[in-house]
Amino acid sequence: GNHVTARHFIKGLQMREAGAHTIAQDEATSVVYGMPRAAKDLGAAAAILPLQAIARATLAALGTATPLGLATPAGSRSRS
Repeated sequence: GNHVTARHFIKGLQMREAGAHTIAQDEATSVVYGMPRAAKDLGAAAAILPLQAIARATLAALGTATPLGLATPAGSRSRS
């Protein structure tokens, strides 16, 4: 189910402390800001971003972003 408990936030904080790049959606673009706010307040989110910036930031954190912001798997070539 979608039931979120304190354990979920503790796990998120542990991931962040272990070096994970965690992202929470900002308040301005959230329909409900409860969980992202809790992640922010706990320090479990490395970045607080608007919804439209999360995919690009995720790709950039993974090191797979191209100038167009699209992922290119390592070793693959564009097929024309």
